[in-house]
Amino acid sequence: MNILDLDLIISRLSSQVAALKKVGGSADLDGAVAGVKQYPSAFVIPLSDKAGRNDLINAISQPLEERFAVVYALRNVSDQTGGKASLTDLRPIRTASISALVGFVPDADHEPITYQAGRLLSLQNAILWWQDEFTTSTFIRST
Repeated sequence: MNILDLDLIISRLSSQVAALKKVGGSADLDGAVAGVKQYPSAFVIPLSDKAGRNDLINAISQPLEERFAVVYALRNVSDQTGGKASLTDLRPIRTASISALVGFVPDADHEPITYQAGRLLSLQNAILWWQDEFTTSTFIRST
């Protein structure tokens, strides 16, 4: 079994999405919020994993779905609500990020990444926080 290395996702976004001034990782959203110093930024955060049923006798072969998020922080100081940031910056950054990740095979043990959902996290203090969620799959195996 090979748990997804989120550094591969960070590297992919860093190399493919030029508009992002910083791409980092975090164990949770609070860590990302505390870590933002440049805008626009993105943080790759693990969300969950879920193993499927084992169908073997005396061995293990379970599918494992791994979910992660890319959380974006965009800032527009001319607009205290962050609404201008959403209109001018979010769409092209999300489009470039989703294009960079969907279909990307992070390593030999994982399936191509798929997009799952996106949602607004926060819009305050001139900062827009948005989260896009992705999945990939692998197998847990033992004999």
